[in-house]
Amino acid sequence: MTQTQLIQIKQGLVKVPPKLRKYWQNQQVYVRFSPESIYIKKVEPASFWQVRDELKEVSKLITQKDINEAVKWARSQSGDK
Repeated sequence: MTQTQLIQIKQGLVKVPPKLRKYWQNQQVYVRFSPESIYIKKVEPASFWQVRDELKEVSKLITQKDINEAVKWARSQSGDK
């Protein structure tokens, strides 16, 4: 269900239309904004196990050389030799 509706922002608050409130009540959202636009997307919080599994997959792509280069770069940024 996608809708476009003109709404007014009052006192810095965006009023969600009544029909949609049940879908947005107490939800975590991702907000991207600029002076000209606001983008709001509902996000589902990830479980510990989901994050762990994703990190496990990503870690397979990281080599010892990558780690050594990252440490070298970080030390060069902090002045720590």
